[in-house]
Amino acid sequence: MTNFCENCGATLTPNAKFCISCGHATSQELVIQQSGPPIPSPNQKKPLYKRWWFWLIAFAVVGLIANIIVNVIIPLENSVGG
Repeated sequence: MTNFCENCGATLTPNAKFCISCGHATSQELVIQQSGPPIPSPNQKKPLYKRWWFWLIAFAVVGLIANIIVNVIIPLENSVGG
């Protein structure tokens, strides 16, 4: 676990009594323990499958292929066979 200064949020070294950044005294009450995964930065990119436009394009392509199959390929098969 990593300790952070309650006053400025700087990372503290283990067993630090004062924050190196702001000089604020640390104690068990003043140290915030980070638990869980780190909070992603706003500049961190999402995976492709989590972007809305990816799904919009994917559904459009699937719809276009289904439309071609239903309106072009199946009528051609029916006209050739009969």
